[in-house]
Amino acid sequence: MSSALLTEWSRLLLGTLARAGVEHIVLSPGSRSTPFAWAALREPKLTCHSLWDERVAAFFALGQARLSGRPSLLLCTSGTAAANYFPALLEASLARVPVLVLTADRPFELQHSAAPQTADQTKLFGDAARAFFELGGPDAAPSALAGVVRSVAHAVARTRFPDPGPVHLNARARKPLEPNAAVDAASVALRDAVDSLLAQGPTVTARVTAHADVSRLAQACAETARGLIVVGPHSAHEPEAAVQLARLAAITGYPLLCEGTSQLRFFSGAAPEAARIDAFEWLLHSARLREPLRPDLLLSFGSPPTSGAYERLLSRGFSGCRFVIAPARLSGSPWARQRAREREQRTGGARRGGADRATRAH
Repeated sequence: MSSALLTEWSRLLLGTLARAGVEHIVLSPGSRSTPFAWAALREPKLTCHSLWDERVAAFFALGQARLSGRPSLLLCTSGTAAANYFPALLEASLARVPVLVLTADRPFELQHSAAPQTADQTKLFGDAARAFFELGGPDAAPSALAGVVRSVAHAVARTRFPDPGPVHLNARARKPLEPNAAVDAASVALRDAVDSLLAQGPTVTARVTAHADVSRLAQACAETARGLIVVGPHSAHEPEAAVQLARLAAITGYPLLCEGTSQLRFFSGAAPEAARIDAFEWLLHSARLREPLRPDLLLSFGSPPTSGAYERLLSRGFSGCRFVIAPARLSGSPWARQRAREREQRTGGARRGGADRATRAH
C-alpha cells in the first residue's frame, strides 16, 4: 500500500473541485480535515480563506456564492463542527445559492464505538442539501480514483443545476493525517495516476435553453395588449437580467412590477420610469385598483414574489395566460403541482414546462 495514499487522494479530491469550477475555499481549522486543508493550500487554482468559527465561515461562503453565482467550498473537521454550518446552508437552500460543503469524517471503524467527536454525518443537513455524496476513505484502485473525479464533478454541478443550493460531500480520513511525500514505488505510481486524472480534468455541465418556449412567449406578447411583468427575488450576480427585463418592458409596453429583491427596483435601464412599479403591494391590496390592473397576459420571472397581495391576485380566479420563467424546483414542486391542479379546476386546463422553461397556464 502507498504511504502517500491519503495525501494523493486528498490532492485528487481538491484538485478536481478546482477544475470543476470551485475558486474559493473557506477553511475552519481542525484535526481530521488536515489532509484536505493541506491539499487545498497547495492547489494553485484555489483561493483559501481561514475562518476558525464554522458559523461565521458558512455565512462568509454564502455571501461569496451569492455575489459570484459560483459555489464556494466550506471545509471543516469531523464531529459537531459541521453542525454549525446549518443556519447558513438552510438560508442557501431557501435562497437557491450554490454552496458546497466538504466535511472531514472519522473512518467507519470509529463509528458507534464511543470515539470522541464521532458523529453520524450521513445526510447531516437533511433536505436543506440538494444532494449528499459519501466519498468514503481513500482507495488507490483506478476505478475508485475515477469515481472520486466523477462524484466531485457531479456534486459541483448539483450546486447549480437543476436547482441551485447547497451540496454535501463527506470524506473519511484515517490517521496519520499529516502529508507524506511520494517516495516508494507504489506512491510514485499513485502520484502519476493522480497527475494524469487532474490533467484530463472532470466532465463539466452546462445549462440548456428551451427555444420553443421562448418563441411561444414572444408570440403571446405580440398578440396581447394588456400584459403585466412581475419580477420576484433574483440573483445579484446576473446584472444582465435587469437589462433584458427592462428591454422587455420597453418593447411590450407592459408595466413592470418589481420588489426590492428583484434587483430592478433602482435600475435605471431602458424601461420607462412610469412603467416600473416597485411598491405594488398596496396597489394590489385595493380591490378598486386591482380590477382595472387585471391583465390578459402575466409574465413572472424569478422566484415567487413575497407580496401577499400578488398571491391573492393569482388565487382569486386569474383566467388569463400566464408564463412562469422559474427554476425546476419551483415549477415541479408539490406546492406548484397543487397550484396547477387548482388552476385546472378553475379554468379548465393547464400546460406546464420543465426546468428553466416558460410555463404557460390557461
